[in-house]
Amino acid sequence: MLGTLFSAIIAIFLFIDPLPFKEDNIAFFGITLFIVATLFFLVQTFLFLFAWGPLQKIEQNTLPRLIQTFQHDSTLRYTRLFLIFFLLASYLIAIDALFLGNFSIRVLLVSWTLLLGIATDMLHHLYKRAMRYLNPFEGVENYYRNAFQSIQGGREDQVCDWIDAIAETTIKAMSKNSFALSLLGADKLQLIAKNYLEIAKNFTYASNASSAPNRVSYLLFYLFQRYEYIFDKAVAQKIELLCSNVISSLGKIAIYAAKYDMSIAAYPLHYLTKLAKRAQNEGMQEVGNRAMLTMLEVSKTIIKEVDLQYVEIKEPFLAMIGSMDELAKETFRRDKSISIQLLTQPFYDLKAVFSEGKVASHQDQPDIVQTIDRVLDEFATLQTVLSTMPPISEILKQPQPPQL
Repeated sequence: MLGTLFSAIIAIFLFIDPLPFKEDNIAFFGITLFIVATLFFLVQTFLFLFAWGPLQKIEQNTLPRLIQTFQHDSTLRYTRLFLIFFLLASYLIAIDALFLGNFSIRVLLVSWTLLLGIATDMLHHLYKRAMRYLNPFEGVENYYRNAFQSIQGGREDQVCDWIDAIAETTIKAMSKNSFALSLLGADKLQLIAKNYLEIAKNFTYASNASSAPNRVSYLLFYLFQRYEYIFDKAVAQKIELLCSNVISSLGKIAIYAAKYDMSIAAYPLHYLTKLAKRAQNEGMQEVGNRAMLTMLEVSKTIIKEVDLQYVEIKEPFLAMIGSMDELAKETFRRDKSISIQLLTQPFYDLKAVFSEGKVASHQDQPDIVQTIDRVLDEFATLQTVLSTMPPISEILKQPQPPQL
């Protein structure tokens, strides 16, 4: 806005104290208008031409749908339209000054000075806006903003398209070893789920409430499948940081889902368990540990932030306990020397959560606590069996009977 400000100040001075114009000055003024307006138009044209090659390369290597997004950018479109208007207005002012004389030179000069300042700011904005498309991080942010606008408009098909664009960008970023970009993509997918569930609950589907749960479930599973594909690629490349990020994102989505409808909170937890076990099978035990801690924190957050007084909570929490049990047992199968107390501590923490506060009087609390106790009893039995067995090192040292 600096150009507009300066042009306004100059225009005020020119209006108060107009410049004396002779015929030679008028001719110079008209020719200057023609040249300056044409230069502005050529600059914006060449800017787009020179940006086209890098945009195609970035779309091929990193950001899908980049050129389509660039072409449909309404801000760029309106900026270019104003610069074309500036070109035409400058030509008309020059023609009037040189040949027609319908307006005084003072009025024409003041008007064109104001237009010149605005056009300068517009051209600068056009350059900055175009350069943002050459930055992959800005591209992901732009995809997220477009997805949010589609959510607000209730256009799930477009939301799915933007989910695909971000997911593909995340996968391409992994192949280019751009871990920061891949983490940003995973985070934006989580925020899309958050925004979608919040808007779906409050505004968007009130006119068609009967189909809302099916539509929400469809989009969530669509998102989870993309997360699964990203996770598989990260596991194949041993990118533990991204795997842990996906696990955390699914845990947060479980919280958002619980706030929308407790019955769908089990969906992200199912995928969380599935992916964590897959990482454990590939030797990425830290991802499994992160999954158990994530589910514990998800439980605490749901109990703290969601009104559960008249809500049935048995199904999602029993599913969560079962998932934690599976991950703990898989951890023990892969490392027999691990402390049983370390594996059972999350279950004791979860039991303590259900033993205090409002949730302690919930109608489903006894069943949930009973399930936790069953898991703890199984590990206690395992601990008893292990305490009666000699260490594996001593078993290996025992002499083998001679073979006949």
